[in-house]
Amino acid sequence: QVIYPATEEDIEILSEADHRYIDPHECEGNRGWLRRMKFKKEIIEKRHERLNMPRIEVKGSPFPWNESNLADYEYRVVQVSGVYDHSKEIWVGPRPAQTPYEMKKPGYLVVTPLRLADGSTILVNRGMLAFEWLASTEKKETNEWVTVRGVLIPGELMSFKKSMMRLRNNPAARHFRYLVPDELVECVDARNHTEAGLALINAYDV
Repeated sequence: QVIYPATEEDIEILSEADHRYIDPHECEGNRGWLRRMKFKKEIIEKRHERLNMPRIEVKGSPFPWNESNLADYEYRVVQVSGVYDHSKEIWVGPRPAQTPYEMKKPGYLVVTPLRLADGSTILVNRGMLAFEWLASTEKKETNEWVTVRGVLIPGELMSFKKSMMRLRNNPAARHFRYLVPDELVECVDARNHTEAGLALINAYDV
């Protein structure tokens, strides 16, 4: 194959054309986006499938999931019953306002350990509250027996857990930026420490 250099006339015609040959760098960039799109599509399909599976009821330790099979339980709907230990509540954030969800002011995610009947613990992300509500004297919590339904998640930013590019959680100071169960569990006095640090529940109904 012989490649001839473009003439000035060729350049003029091509520069005014609506279509042109793609730059090799653009090809590589687009391939990266296609890989990312495929990855996201697989995640969406996986979560959709898991969320439509039968609900798992957990009554105590040992939980159905462990270190070796956790991936099989991610994004499954879980139901647990117990008592919230508000004395060990953790605020994770700050987080920006979430206007699509009617949370128009910044705040924190509220993570509370739920003590089950056998004394074991599971972490529950109860959602986001605005700064002023968290600090309000009107905020009252009761220690009643509750049934919680939610989605089991391994946390957030798991692939970036050891990245040098993000701010760190500081369990010793009870300062948390991200939902990382094995770090959150350091502050809740869970007797099933390792098990409770594997995953947490994103609650949607109590």
